[in-house]
Amino acid sequence: MNQSSKHVSSEGETPQSVDRSLLEFLKPKSEERYSKLEAYCDLLSRASAGAYATPEAEGALQLLPGQFVATISELSRQWKWQRATVRQFIAGLANLGHISGHQ
Repeated sequence: MNQSSKHVSSEGETPQSVDRSLLEFLKPKSEERYSKLEAYCDLLSRASAGAYATPEAEGALQLLPGQFVATISELSRQWKWQRATVRQFIAGLANLGHISGHQ
């Protein structure tokens, strides 16, 4: 996707470049719930952030690429969904074979 768009006025003036980051900055913050697509994209973004290890402690988790730690409550707050809805969404993705989770 192109980072900038061209704008031509109705009077036929020369095109002006509009930076996409400026448009994203100016866009009002949505207080609405995430769509299923947005929630799935959020999961993909978290998974692609890279592997890391939890702080060194007894029984600390070693995470591999594509793995991340998130709670139902955390996802619920982020997506502005009920926890039961998050659980159903995660279960649905797991049933389709797109994700796996552990409690």
